[in-house]
Amino acid sequence: MRALPSTSVRRLGRSGRGKACLALACAAGFVLASVAGSASAEATPSASAAPPPGVPLPGAASASASGITLPGGDRVVYQGASGSRTYNVVGRDGRTVPFLKFDPGHGHSYVIPASALSDVASLDTAQYDVPQLSHSAGPLPTTRARQAPSGYPLHVVQINAKDLTSAPAQNALSFVMNVDSAGKFASVIPDIDGVARVAVPVGNYAIYTGFAEYDASGNPTGLRLVLQDNLVVPNSSGVTMVTADERAATAQVSAATPRPATSDDVTLDVIRTDAVGNAVPVQAVASGNVFVSPQGAPTIGKLSSQAMWDGVSPAGTGSPYRYDLLLPSAADVPANETIPVSASGLASLHYTFDTDASNTAHTGLYEIGVRSQQLGGLVGTYPVTVPESLTDYVTAPLPTGFSWLQSYYAELGRAPDEGFAGLQPGDLPSFTAGQQVWRTWGHGPLAPQVGQFSGPNLCFACVAGTSMGISFNGDFTDSEPETSGYYEVPFGYPNPTVENFTVYRDGQQIAQQPGVGAWLSDIPQQVDTYRAVFDVDASGISSVSQATKTHTDLTFVYNPADDPHLTLPPGDSCYEGGADPASCRILPMLNLNYQLSTDGSDTAHAVSVLNLTVGHESYDGQGSQAPAVSAKVEVSFDGGTTWTPAATVPTGRNHYLAVWPDTGAKGSMPSLRVTATDSIGGSITQTITHAYTIG
Repeated sequence: MRALPSTSVRRLGRSGRGKACLALACAAGFVLASVAGSASAEATPSASAAPPPGVPLPGAASASASGITLPGGDRVVYQGASGSRTYNVVGRDGRTVPFLKFDPGHGHSYVIPASALSDVASLDTAQYDVPQLSHSAGPLPTTRARQAPSGYPLHVVQINAKDLTSAPAQNALSFVMNVDSAGKFASVIPDIDGVARVAVPVGNYAIYTGFAEYDASGNPTGLRLVLQDNLVVPNSSGVTMVTADERAATAQVSAATPRPATSDDVTLDVIRTDAVGNAVPVQAVASGNVFVSPQGAPTIGKLSSQAMWDGVSPAGTGSPYRYDLLLPSAADVPANETIPVSASGLASLHYTFDTDASNTAHTGLYEIGVRSQQLGGLVGTYPVTVPESLTDYVTAPLPTGFSWLQSYYAELGRAPDEGFAGLQPGDLPSFTAGQQVWRTWGHGPLAPQVGQFSGPNLCFACVAGTSMGISFNGDFTDSEPETSGYYEVPFGYPNPTVENFTVYRDGQQIAQQPGVGAWLSDIPQQVDTYRAVFDVDASGISSVSQATKTHTDLTFVYNPADDPHLTLPPGDSCYEGGADPASCRILPMLNLNYQLSTDGSDTAHAVSVLNLTVGHESYDGQGSQAPAVSAKVEVSFDGGTTWTPAATVPTGRNHYLAVWPDTGAKGSMPSLRVTATDSIGGSITQTITHAYTIG
């Protein structure tokens, strides 16, 4: 036996392609927990390994999620790369709360929930500074709010905020920005009893004042944003008086949709750019109404605005639907913010949400939103009664630089420390106008796979030069071959999910660690057989009853000789290739796709039929073309003690049909064991404990 060269190994942790959780980032769990106190950062309890040095994490779905609890209990949840993070602000029920966000950059970003404006007199804006969301993390050229930078003569500005009755506003907050240069002054100032006074340098200013609205019970219902531009603070000893009148916010952000819909979430982004090019985003978000005052193009710098409007079908609609719309951008803030929406500019997403049979509460969460490099991303979260079918009409195509973010949480924990299963699709940068998309989320049996993807993606099982990544696509995949799935728990609680990943080369173990995979360096450039064994144990998460354990044993033959089918397509990337994605080659790892004849709660009745596809990891069709040569399906009704072969027959290239009677007791959960091989020495054996439920 020849000696095997040593190989250095990097751990690929639980932040595989889908581990990220989107902007809501596991809100399904943490909102049930008790949260209070001043702002504090908390990292997700599940660790993730860094990629090889110098290789950036591409895209929003490649970093773990974190959260900050604001005074009063609302929570900012975020993930992604600094400067363009995806985020949301949620209350205890997991829903988006109305909030204002002012991002002067330079390490500061102020996130003020509408609930905080109910007591402006005690509002300390420093406690609502979330620097993780700042679009610029550089050194701060100005000091904190209420103070002006040194070196400039100061002059007092007084802002008199008036409410809808013309009385002094009790729920207002002003953002004051020097438009000659935001570096001279950019601060958030509470309007206490309708008055805000601040000392600022001489110059030209914009003042944007946000007003919160409440129902009779004191719950925030909406926001109004009053914009004032082209303001001059002269070099004089007097006080510059400015009036911010809430009644000036007359333009309601809305959409005239082809089908009736009620506003669910509204996001208004206003970007004020100063004379030297510093762009300062101001954002108003509410589940109900958002009004803004019209504002033309300024004389100094630039102004732009864009809104996202989300709406749901009327209560009682037999086939529920929703709209998630990115409205057109404008070089000002127009007087008419009700945007007509044409069906020809939409894609129709026909989604079915499946769930675990133990989810007797039938609760799930669907997330969708957009992300851009300039603004980051804001993703709204919407409860769904599962199993359920829903049509989502979305803007198509999105403007250049924007991409869709989506996620689904298939079951929610009933207690604060209970976890759940989360799923994300592969990257979907956009849809096309008129496109019809059908997708089932969460259909089992759930088990880890290497995945088959379309569109720009990051390859986690690729090789470039002497570096190799061997990884699965998260803790599990559903019946859609590009889904990433993961088991998660609320922030602050330990995750009981156990993962173990072992790699062998020509029979000798070269790596063994927690996580979904490993990066190997210094691999020998010769024909070798690699074996990856991946075990996932989610039995410690009480809200999950199906696919509680999986065991996957996969082998493939690595041949350094060129094969054009294994070249990663342009637009995709791999860590191993670094700055040269053209050097990435896809590993010939087998992928199993299960289409099991269960209902929306992954429950079978009398006889089970499994359509099995035995393929390989692929990206836009690129990947090994070696055919499958065998497949076997076995079922166990006694927890794996005995196994009964299913009647399995080939139905075409790489396709098999397996049929078996469900002889177990009603409510029991059989286990499955599937074995397959290909023509080039690859094999896979996968065991799924409690794969589905017998009804």
